[in-house]
Amino acid sequence: MDQIYAAADIVLARAGASTLAELIYLKKPAFLVPLPSSAAGHQLFNAKILAEAGTGKIILQKENFRKTLETAMLEFVKNPSIKDKMKEGYKKLEIANMLESSGKIADKIERWRLKNEN
Repeated sequence: MDQIYAAADIVLARAGASTLAELIYLKKPAFLVPLPSSAAGHQLFNAKILAEAGTGKIILQKENFRKTLETAMLEFVKNPSIKDKMKEGYKKLEIANMLESSGKIADKIERWRLKNEN
């Protein structure tokens, strides 16, 4: 996977905690497709952390998924500055290294969930 991530300008992925830790460690821009059946919608919460930092774009798996993904990909390809902005967004997450990533992601997700429960 390390070679695939290294070659990618952007990653299309689900939004599980391990995937997010990898993306954060490698500072890769991402199109995140949260698994609709994830327990208590946790993948959507995960994806929102990266989206709010500007490092990822959430694409929901629903009726217009292919068209939405195609539009997002074309925008990404046509405007190379998007990649730089998304990479820059990782600074907002304030995660120094991989060992800290999981705990900090969990804390951010929990804070976001509590803030947005109502």
